[in-house]
Amino acid sequence: MLDTDKIEKVKFALAQRKRSVKPRSIVLKLGTDCNLRCEYCYVEHSKESNGIEVKTVEKLFDELMEDNNEVVDCCFHGGEPFLYFSKIKMILQMLHRKPYAKQIRYSCQSNGTLLTDEIIDFIKGNGISVGISIDGPREVNDLLRKFPNGKGSFDSIVKGIEKLRRNNISFSVLSVISNQNIGYIIDTLTFLKKMGIPSVDLKPCFKTELNEEELSPGLYADAMIKAVDWLIVNNTSESRIIVREIEMYTALVMHREHVAGYSDCRTMCDRLHCGAGIEHITVDTDGDIYICDRLYGHNEYVMGNINREPLGQILKSKLAEIFRSRKISSIEGCRDCAENLICFLGCPATDILQKGDLKAIYSKPDYCEYFSRIIKKLRDVVDAGSYHGLLRLEEE
Repeated sequence: MLDTDKIEKVKFALAQRKRSVKPRSIVLKLGTDCNLRCEYCYVEHSKESNGIEVKTVEKLFDELMEDNNEVVDCCFHGGEPFLYFSKIKMILQMLHRKPYAKQIRYSCQSNGTLLTDEIIDFIKGNGISVGISIDGPREVNDLLRKFPNGKGSFDSIVKGIEKLRRNNISFSVLSVISNQNIGYIIDTLTFLKKMGIPSVDLKPCFKTELNEEELSPGLYADAMIKAVDWLIVNNTSESRIIVREIEMYTALVMHREHVAGYSDCRTMCDRLHCGAGIEHITVDTDGDIYICDRLYGHNEYVMGNINREPLGQILKSKLAEIFRSRKISSIEGCRDCAENLICFLGCPATDILQKGDLKAIYSKPDYCEYFSRIIKKLRDVVDAGSYHGLLRLEEE
């Protein structure tokens, strides 16, 4: 039976979001320098002397928070953000003095190799949540996640994770899945589970127009179906690891009337109308505002510059309007698909990068094969009542 009260709450939340014109998630690109040279990284590394200017961040947030009672998430990003630790300290010192200071939540996406005692104390003292990137056990992680001299980063990352744990700092884990390590996905899950990692984001490096050697949707579907089977067998009430994408799709298959088109799913990227350029923006070191972090470095996807234009004007750019206009009903092959409210049409940035054209967001995604296969698998699992290993215990 449908919970009508919950449905009404979802409808109300969706209506509120349609009225909102201010982003609720900001990625601050502190700089592009990084102490690692991961082979799949899309950032062109360079050693800027100072990184993003504090006055740029101040102008952005002053305009963003004017007549704004919402909580805003601010993610420090790079390159490796802790190469710009002094800049992070200056930015927080400035923002802590603002009347809207308590409305900002901070996070940082890091490779985990630079976590000194000073940085750990700062993270803890400022309530910054941390995302750590690690691709699996040593032999998997060090295939592609290396220092410039070719040495693997595994030991340094694990030391960083151990420091976070000793200091009771909450952190999440992200693992990049590429053509080179796709065959080790079960090894990665086994390793992370033994480490006591409660959940992981698996991020696929799909093929793009510029990199035809990367992961195909079919290979990713094969691997994720194996992951589903492994989770069902190996997750118990005493010990489990959750793959967030699998968890989300399982919940949607089970409760579609309740959550389709609305995020029980923790990130804007997983919703129909993902929020790019609407609820989520990325700010470059020179003040350029990108519609999405995935499109960082592609100048044609810059909406405007906060140092030269008011934020309100930037958010009304033609590019933002194009992203807002993306609809299931306008895409042949999607409008009549039974699963279109589960796949959310996928990531428009991935479509663009695969085909090299903004018009790609109006066509059926190339990775539809992945969505259709994983959703069919999860429907079979749910129908068989075998889904318990795919969800957090409190969700079962």
